[in-house]
Amino acid sequence: MRIAVFFSHPIQYFTPLWQELSRRPGVTLRVYYFSRQGLDPSLDADFGVSFAWDIDLLAGHDSRFLPRQWPTHDPHDSSPRGLNHGILAALREGWDAVVISGYAHANNWLITAACNALGIPVLLWADSNPRIERGKATWKLATKRAVLPLYLQRIAAFLASGGGTREYFEHYGVDPRAVFIVPCAVDVARFRNTVRDATPARIAELRDRWRIPHAKRIVMFCGKLAPWKRPLDVLAAVKRLNRTDTLAVFVGDGEQRATIEEQLEGHGRVVGFVNQSEIPLVLSLADVLVLSSEFEPYGMVVAEAQTLGVPAIVSDACGCYGPDSVLLDGVSGFVYPSGDVPALTEHLRRVLDDDALRARLRLAAAARGDTQSPVVAADGVIDALRFAKRRA
Repeated sequence: MRIAVFFSHPIQYFTPLWQELSRRPGVTLRVYYFSRQGLDPSLDADFGVSFAWDIDLLAGHDSRFLPRQWPTHDPHDSSPRGLNHGILAALREGWDAVVISGYAHANNWLITAACNALGIPVLLWADSNPRIERGKATWKLATKRAVLPLYLQRIAAFLASGGGTREYFEHYGVDPRAVFIVPCAVDVARFRNTVRDATPARIAELRDRWRIPHAKRIVMFCGKLAPWKRPLDVLAAVKRLNRTDTLAVFVGDGEQRATIEEQLEGHGRVVGFVNQSEIPLVLSLADVLVLSSEFEPYGMVVAEAQTLGVPAIVSDACGCYGPDSVLLDGVSGFVYPSGDVPALTEHLRRVLDDDALRARLRLAAAARGDTQSPVVAADGVIDALRFAKRRA
């Protein structure tokens, strides 16, 4: 089976999936990228720092880069200015199926139209969930409701990051039988091996670097320090706990860093941006992870933390909880109403005060992490391909 993938840029959460699919007997896979974002150092506007990921995003799979049709300085440009040369030539190389991500990129509209003309089934991956549409203007939602189903009718099968995305697709008229769960793949082996192989001295060095006393419990926020992520809610909740044995640790950077640092008052640390190779060790330090966003299509950091057995508390705006998603409320973590600091505080209090509960959450979290592996994701893609073939 010959599969062509078209993605905006190399992404650390998909490289493990491409590697796994490339290992499958009878599968020939090639990934076409629209830009080198993530491979070459560049400024991330939300993080506020310039970086390139420090793991090999091109390892273990065949890939090509398609040049831009017109000059643009934005590697994520999804408008017609971001159209790429070579798409039609690539599609004519004889593929049994094509995988794309999302429907907002002009390239994906071109690819879908061309595949429909050539008789190639298209598989659409997405991580949207119904909760991301909260607060959107009525006219925008009405327009989307009218237009999006017309595009989705051109798709042969749908790859959903979790149960929330399944609901999203079905809300826009997709046949439930055409939806398959394909999580953003956590490189489970790399994450767990990195932590397993770390020496006590290495773990101690991290705490010492960030001035975190070894006896302190850690409530961790990991991500962009942006208003829509609501990191200040995490700090407020830790302050309300009024515990001398607990610190809020913020892993990341962004426009709210200075504000957070001004309000720490001894209750936390801001450690800054951490690259991919060190993320497993950093997450393993957490007693509990909090994802407090008011807008969050999925929340990959939760899947990464659960893989390491770290319980998570997430806002109900996140897409990473519920059936077919990584976090199960009351099983591997908890869900609270976005912006409700008292509710977040009480969940933190329960996790930190109850050793038996925390132990159960940790075991369940590790088991849920297994559901986010490249093997599970690849199985979902293969099932979707078989469905698309039968449908055709």
